[in-house]
Amino acid sequence: MSIVKRFLVQAVVTGVSLGQFCEHQWEGKFANHEVDGVPYLQARQDVAPPPLEIRPLIVNGPSSNRVDLIFFGDGYTKDQKDKFFADALFLANNITDGQTFFDVLPILNFWAGFSPSNESGVGTGGKPLDTVYGLYRDGTELRGVYYDKPEVARAACQSTDACDFPILLGNDPLYGGLGGTFTVTTASPNNGPVIIRHELGHSIIGVGEEYDGGQVYTGVNSAKSTNSVPWTQWYTDASAEPKIQRTNMPIQAYPWALLNTSQSWSQTFMSAGTYSTHLLQVSVSGVTATSDLLVEIDGMDAGWEWNPAVGEDRYIYNIKRGEALTPGEHEIKFTLMNEERQGSAQLCSFEVLEYGDEGEFDFEPRYHGLYPTFDYKNATSYRPTNDLCLMRDTYSANFCDACIEGLWLSLLGRLNLIDNITQEAQPDGSTNATLNLFPLADLRQVPNSHQEAYTILWYGVDGTTVLKNWTNSTTALLGPDITEFGVEVRFWTEQIGLWFKPLFDVRLSRQKLDDLKTYTLWWCQFFESTVSDFEVIHEAFDANPCGMTITLDENIQAYLHAHICFKIEPYYLLDLKRYDSEDIEMFLGYILWRVSGDLDARKGQIPEWDGLNNNVRRFCLEAGCPRLVPNLFLNIDNLREVALVASSRSREVALQERIQELETQLEEYHGTTVQIIHELPIADIE
Repeated sequence: MSIVKRFLVQAVVTGVSLGQFCEHQWEGKFANHEVDGVPYLQARQDVAPPPLEIRPLIVNGPSSNRVDLIFFGDGYTKDQKDKFFADALFLANNITDGQTFFDVLPILNFWAGFSPSNESGVGTGGKPLDTVYGLYRDGTELRGVYYDKPEVARAACQSTDACDFPILLGNDPLYGGLGGTFTVTTASPNNGPVIIRHELGHSIIGVGEEYDGGQVYTGVNSAKSTNSVPWTQWYTDASAEPKIQRTNMPIQAYPWALLNTSQSWSQTFMSAGTYSTHLLQVSVSGVTATSDLLVEIDGMDAGWEWNPAVGEDRYIYNIKRGEALTPGEHEIKFTLMNEERQGSAQLCSFEVLEYGDEGEFDFEPRYHGLYPTFDYKNATSYRPTNDLCLMRDTYSANFCDACIEGLWLSLLGRLNLIDNITQEAQPDGSTNATLNLFPLADLRQVPNSHQEAYTILWYGVDGTTVLKNWTNSTTALLGPDITEFGVEVRFWTEQIGLWFKPLFDVRLSRQKLDDLKTYTLWWCQFFESTVSDFEVIHEAFDANPCGMTITLDENIQAYLHAHICFKIEPYYLLDLKRYDSEDIEMFLGYILWRVSGDLDARKGQIPEWDGLNNNVRRFCLEAGCPRLVPNLFLNIDNLREVALVASSRSREVALQERIQELETQLEEYHGTTVQIIHELPIADIE
């Protein structure tokens, strides 16, 4: 059996991770950047790596086809080696045990690399201790932890094959961290997992903040206006959007003030008095009891209570207040009540948020819509959820749907769904071929709660004939007459809600990518279809399964025939005969309803996603989860090619008109924030 080939077609949203303040005031040298056009981590240098003892923490496959996260310890002396490995394992388990990175865990590895430091701990006041990577705090406040020796950290990363995302773990029991080229966290038992989840969101997904008061809001979780929203596929109620959730931030501050008993810390702010409720968020450290601190609004106790689980560590408290603020001036006051906490108790930050009534603001955690976020200048951008996402509420263990989709895209874009293919000769001359795939979908050892599916097609010697006996099987017994074979593997997850054909389509066949260019996007024709066309489509299928392809070249025709195509099937490469006509009709109606400009006319006639039956959901899943108005993923050049190969001139005119409409919509709604289609070159594998 000879060489098998693959290609990967991806549709991705572009996202740039800049130097984010992340309330940790990092930018410049701490942000992801390049050296002479080469990513910092890959730039070669003459600095020797520190001596490293590397141990596996969680290993799910070879580093050559997994994303490797590795902890490098800082401030751990040689006598604290066991503590370092225990701290690293605690963090790795915490962020993957049923939460946060659990869904993508099968494609991740976690490692820990120990190098002894001469001093124990993390530096303060902007001065690092004598440690391997020189971690330090800017002052005494519990926020950013920075590194003084990035070249040493880079050398450590380059010295091992198990370093895609390096994490510098500081031997410190209190809050602090950083995102960027190196993710930084501490061994705080309460805040360490909180910080690393959030900072890895910056480092891996490439997104900005969602909490208020930051400086960088970018990526798949941020929109500058209601006309450039990258998560429309995740709207809970698309027919109601764009609806801006009504909220306001009359005050926010980061005092970083040490409190004392002789004088309260206070500040005034103004409210218009037009909102229904408000929330006070307070972040403090160095207190050990509720009686240590009194928090007041307008002279009334705001109801702050200390969280005993965090001890003296920093914690962010959300105090929900069910009444409206009256119009005019208000005062917020912080008074230290325990003299023994002077010099330790610190007011880190606070803010007040006002909310509209239940018809104006949706507090449902999983509701995805348009929620205003206010930066350090009180300028507004938008985020997907209220406080579900850990990029806003760092104590949440969950990403919003937009961020988890971005996580999948970032990770899968680096990998191949197939670890390897083994071939074992049988006594009768046949060959038993076996695929080793990522343990996702039905292959997961520990199931997750989301719909996932693999589709597997095996091909014979001609590269087009499907060996149906082995469809969706990871093994195939190939007869002696089959001297070459191909296999196509696709993975779908409902956590990737893109309209375009299944995102991670790994083909291992002899078909050339160049032969498929005119095939890439045929769904433009789909816009001109109606539900009533369904029976006509079936009749066309029965008469000539690939009647639409007669104008295409032979290579493309062979490819389409191999997938049992018919008039509408080429969009998804599916045999729709497997589905009941009523299911497909409902699906077609659902799509037309989602893309129709006449939403009012169709409202109530077609069920929302949650109302679709299992067959239709399955079909939608295999078709790429069409929960997104598809304007976001268009390849205009390919649509022009479709028009050229249309079977009738009238169709060509209609398609050209539709192309013009789509181009206009693309510019109007999505600007330049969409990267349309990437076609990666064919690569040979043994």
